Amino acid sequence: MDISRYPFSKEAAELVEEEGYNLEDLAYHPDLLKARERALRRLFSSIEGKLDLSIDEVRPMNDVYAFIISRI
Repeated sequence: MDISRYPFSKEAAELVEEEGYNLEDLAYHPDLLKARERALRRLFSSIEGKLDLSIDEVRPMNDVYAFIISRI
């Protein structure tokens, strides 16, 4: 399954749990900087009425974390 396209899936949730980041990590951990930037870009695109379908080919988990961060 392509977790970048399905960040809300059971498989993605299991991977998030395995990595062990907590809520504070989502906001401050340096490893999640790209995910936070991606979440902001997607939020602004949404506000502007644009659809951002790009995926992070290098680290697909960034898309999963971006989804989580944008929901908070």
